[in-house]
Amino acid sequence: MVIADEFIESEVVQRHPGFENYLDLEETRAALTSQGDEIVLEWLDDDDESDEEEERGEDPIRVSAELLKKRVPHLADAFEGFVLSQEIENQFLDEHFEDAIWILQRGH
Repeated sequence: MVIADEFIESEVVQRHPGFENYLDLEETRAALTSQGDEIVLEWLDDDDESDEEEERGEDPIRVSAELLKKRVPHLADAFEGFVLSQEIENQFLDEHFEDAIWILQRGH
């Protein structure tokens, strides 16, 4: 089984609303193997690698919101509020979460 997900950095004490159930790396490994499955390969994101999406330019959420604001101007504040909330959430994710991929082999 292949699982691509994120884990929260262990030094993060405060949990952001909506992410309370994320585990740190050791807790995630324990959960993945709690039913006897074995982690046969683990890939942890290297912070030194550049984020391709950021390098490509425009944020797709902001671009969509700008288009919607033109089409439905009376909801412009709501669209801008959504963009702001996503930027805050994405910043939290970038600062406190790490990407990982695990390959598990079913236990016997």
